[in-house]
Amino acid sequence: MLSKVDIIEIVHPHLKKLMEQTGETVHFVQLEDTQAIYIDKVEAYQNSIRMVSMVGNHVPLYCSGVNKAIAASLPEVELKRIWEATDIRQRTPHTIVDYDAFLKELEGVHTNGYAMDNEENEMGVRCIAAALSSDRGHTPYAFSISAPANRLPDEKVAIYAKYILEAKHLLSKELF
Repeated sequence: MLSKVDIIEIVHPHLKKLMEQTGETVHFVQLEDTQAIYIDKVEAYQNSIRMVSMVGNHVPLYCSGVNKAIAASLPEVELKRIWEATDIRQRTPHTIVDYDAFLKELEGVHTNGYAMDNEENEMGVRCIAAALSSDRGHTPYAFSISAPANRLPDEKVAIYAKYILEAKHLLSKELF
């Protein structure tokens, strides 16, 4: 298995490319028990607002794009365990706090291949995210493009989705 340092060395150039393609901040996370921890971040060079995310910070399963991407790949028994072990809170007016609604959201992740955070974790911020995949199944890693909501309208989501899915394919192939 790759160490955290090894995986960051491999992933970082791909994150940087995504940042350059979009001009937005890109995150990389690893699932740890019921939350994901930010293990790498590439800040946009220009036109960037500072995200509250920082390497080492944790983000809950239910209200972020990266975690929803990972959650969609988990067996339902594990997903239910994590949900029940988490203090589910309404972080913004858009946060999904109902388990059935969360499962419905994950159906969209399965369909599209990527997850969205629609101002669920932080007001004014949207993210598009994908989990890395392996032929052996679930991996504990995901990455996202995060942007102010006004710079990531639905029309741009379709464009960024192509970048995210391409990076997911390349990284999954390279790592696993």
